[in-house]
Parts: sequence; C-alpha cells; structure tokens
Amino acid sequence: MKGSLEFILKKGKWLTGVEREMLGVCHRNTERLISLVSSILELSRIEAGQISIVSRPVQIGEVALYAIEEIKGAALSKNISLVNEVGVDLPTISGAYVRLGRVLSNLLSNAVKFAPADSVVHLFAAVNDGFVALSVADSGKTIPEEEKASLFSRFRQAGRPEEAQSPGSGLGLAISKEIITRHGGSIFHSPGASGGNVFTFTVPLYGEQDVKG
Repeated sequence: MKGSLEFILKKGKWLTGVEREMLGVCHRNTERLISLVSSILELSRIEAGQISIVSRPVQIGEVALYAIEEIKGAALSKNISLVNEVGVDLPTISGAYVRLGRVLSNLLSNAVKFAPADSVVHLFAAVNDGFVALSVADSGKTIPEEEKASLFSRFRQAGRPEEAQSPGSGLGLAISKEIITRHGGSIFHSPGASGGNVFTFTVPLYGEQDVKG
C-alpha cells in the first residue's frame, strides 16, 4: 500500500493539488500504521522471550550520541535544543547497545514531542550503587500524579496526545520498560524541579550484575 501511494505521488503529474494532499495524508497514515504494527510485534516478542538481551560492555556516552542523532531532525523542526550532559568518563555499563539506544530514543522523542517550541531538552547521567542512571528532562506540561501509574502501560502516551504535532503509538514507554527490566534495571518518571518531566532509567555497571547475582 505504501509503495503504491509513493508510486502515484511520484509519477502522478496529472494530480490536482487537493488530490495530492489527500494522497499525502494516506501515505502518512500508512507509515503510522506500519510503525504501530511493528511496535506491537516488537513488544509481543519481548514479552514472549523471543528477543534476548545479550549484555556486553557498553559506553553509555556513545548510546547517548546515537540517540541524539536519531531525534535531532524532530528537535530542529521545533527549534528545541538538545543539551547532552552525559560525561565521557562514566564507567562502562552492561547491556545491549541497540536496545538501550531504542529506549533512549523513545524518551528523547517523547520529550521533543511534548515540549514547547524554542525550549531545551536535557540529557544527563549519574552513577549510584552499581548502576548508571540516565535521565531525560523536558519543560513540557507536567504529567499529573494520577496518570503516573499507567504511564508504562500499552497504548498510553505521556501527557495529552492532542498537544503533540505527530501522535505516536502509545507503545514506546511499554517497550522501554520491558527492555530495561530485562537489563536488570528500572525506569520511572518524576516531575522536574521547576516544572516539566524527567524520565530516568537505570542499568547495571559492567560486572556488577554477576557480582550481585
């Protein structure tokens, strides 16, 4: 379906402006549907144990740079500054590079989506009790206390979906929780000191998982 729409949009010089706009809407909705189905399949496979987490030594600073590159375009479109405060001297963590990048990309994507234009999204990290805690802070509307219990449930979006310019599937946080849980860490939300939201996840330092086990 997506391929057919792209072919028509590319070759259909005879299309009127209205027809091209309507086909563009169909194309965007098709991409969202593909993304939704992919997210549902990914979450189902993780829950069923079909996706294994193979932990290796990982530099969390590299994961942060990877995730920022992934979301940089969306941030630029809203003139949002991404401030990376993750130190290069942090100890090595134990995890799956691509999966951790997926989690951090999800958190950054939500932060950019719900933060106001011309604002700042901060990314920072700390080491505590054998874990590295990585946090994403935004200045969007603070999530109400009564909504926190269901934040990491399926088809649940952080904040008000109508405020987002490009609504998501509502599966990003659920997938992130499953990935972090299988890393032996935790993920949680807290309000920012001066408003906004802070999402944090923890992952064990390299070698700590075996020692504690």
